[in-house]
Amino acid sequence: MPLSKGLHLLSELEHTVASLLLQQEVLAKFGELALRSDSLDEILTEGCRLVGKALGTDLAKVMELAPDGVTLLVRAGVGWKDDVVGKVKVKAVEGSSEGFALQTGKPIVSDNILTETRFIYADFLKNNGVRAIVSVIILGADDEPPFGILQVDSRRPHHFNEDDTRFLRGYANLLGAAVNRLRISDRIRSAATHDSTTSLPNRVLFRSELERALSQARLDGSCVSLLMIDVDRFKQLNDALGHQVGDAALCAFADRLVEAMPPPALVARLGGDEFVAILPDADGAVAADHAGRVLDALKRPFSVDRRNVDLRASIGISTFPGDGKISAQLIANADSALYAAKKDGGGSARPYKPALRAEQQGQLAMLRHAHTALRNRWIEPFYQPQIALDTGQIRGFEALLRWHHPRVGLQYPATIAYAFDDPSTAGLIGATIMESALSSLEAWLESGVAIEKLAINVSAAEFRDPAYADKLLNRLASRSLAPDLLEIEITETAFFDPNAGSVIAMLNALRSAGVTVALDDFGTGYSSLSHLRDLPVDTIKIDGSFVSGIDKSGRDRAITEAVLALGTALGMTTIAEGVETAAQAAFLKARGCTFAQGFLIAPALDALHAEAHIHGGSVSLAS
Repeated sequence: MPLSKGLHLLSELEHTVASLLLQQEVLAKFGELALRSDSLDEILTEGCRLVGKALGTDLAKVMELAPDGVTLLVRAGVGWKDDVVGKVKVKAVEGSSEGFALQTGKPIVSDNILTETRFIYADFLKNNGVRAIVSVIILGADDEPPFGILQVDSRRPHHFNEDDTRFLRGYANLLGAAVNRLRISDRIRSAATHDSTTSLPNRVLFRSELERALSQARLDGSCVSLLMIDVDRFKQLNDALGHQVGDAALCAFADRLVEAMPPPALVARLGGDEFVAILPDADGAVAADHAGRVLDALKRPFSVDRRNVDLRASIGISTFPGDGKISAQLIANADSALYAAKKDGGGSARPYKPALRAEQQGQLAMLRHAHTALRNRWIEPFYQPQIALDTGQIRGFEALLRWHHPRVGLQYPATIAYAFDDPSTAGLIGATIMESALSSLEAWLESGVAIEKLAINVSAAEFRDPAYADKLLNRLASRSLAPDLLEIEITETAFFDPNAGSVIAMLNALRSAGVTVALDDFGTGYSSLSHLRDLPVDTIKIDGSFVSGIDKSGRDRAITEAVLALGTALGMTTIAEGVETAAQAAFLKARGCTFAQGFLIAPALDALHAEAHIHGGSVSLAS
């Protein structure tokens, strides 16, 4: 071999070794960066600089594949004009080098794209003076599409050999591993701070962002408002359509909320059907305006699982600093306002007022009293006699709740009224009254007392137990009590409960067994003639507010007469409550009212005095 040729081969060998050493050095540096950095932009940009250095060029880029699987964005790069990185998008269509690379997974090498005939190359390459390229795909994680394409470019014709291609593929694999590590890390962080169903910030991130917003507001003297948002009647939708549709509905609701909010706002999901929005630099008036826009946006139907779903909301508003100077106070007061909005019937927004807090503290005190009374067995029924107006004979009693406070004495239901809005507590109270009243009824019958009916109030909350009717009939059977001795009293609100269909079915089951049903307080609230026609009701009870006005108000007399006439026409029993004067009793008797109860006859009595009252015989209604 001639000396000159030997020297040339030695020079090429030295160059190859130097290139390989440089490439190994670059791989080591990039590997260290890929493990250390938590910034994807840093990894991609520095990765481009290092790979260009390893292959002897000053141009390199990473193109990220969009979710559509076709569009590639130049996400990072070195050596390019200002209008390339972060701006240029390339379509990986058929015939393009990018399309071929993504479709086949094979490297693309072109020594001169100006004379290349295999592929179509993007115009921005030529505009930047590119002549030669080598590109490989950056793989995604298992079962995921590629992250994109790593491409090294040269502004002069250049031959990228097999060693260069092999190095670039290894380098791209390392880059892909770094990207996947960051994506996994992002998912872990997102799972800790974002709701998995709606992808909104969760309670943790909400708390952090609220503290940040409040800190900024303290510095610049601005306001921050909270909108506490709760989906109305979501549980019923979820139960009726299933959790999958329910989750889809929550996602659609979340999207509508974000769409309705101003750009600085942060919308988060606290859990279940509860959402919240932080409105920086928004006073109470601005927050109320945005709440109104949210409610308007929610009036449009939602399309969920190929069906239209109605999703309305209640909103509570609180504003820093007037409604609270710390986050906990601001959240609690927005919750108070939300509760007031829901109590108003939903579909509305309420700003926080100090009176709301006092009212709710009173309600919580009622709940505590109820729980204490239940725990200590202070609750017992008192019995108010019901008499036949035409004969004065005692028909039976209505069992009315009373409870004994050890210091204050005998208490009325109004002192624990809020407990009846809490389903679990209302159920416990109802069960206590029912058990005690049936025990009294059993004792009276065993002692030979003749009683036609015992009426007991049942709340809508108790009917939420689907087995309520069966349990009640079993109670009667266990005491050998005939079902026709019992009359249950319900108010019309039971039929406005989302569970109304189940309520009606249970009432029908009870009536079939012999239990009668009375519609209590008829003429107040949501009274509807269709209820009397369609619902399983045997008795109408005329509210005492109308009876008390018979002597004074022509309107009350007219309403009372109309209800009595209606009851007679429908063949129903009628009972007037709150009868206090002989004139009222005479008016009612003359118009066909069947029974009456009230202080004219007797107040509510404990079980012992009630039994004595029965032994007293008929009652005279003369003044």
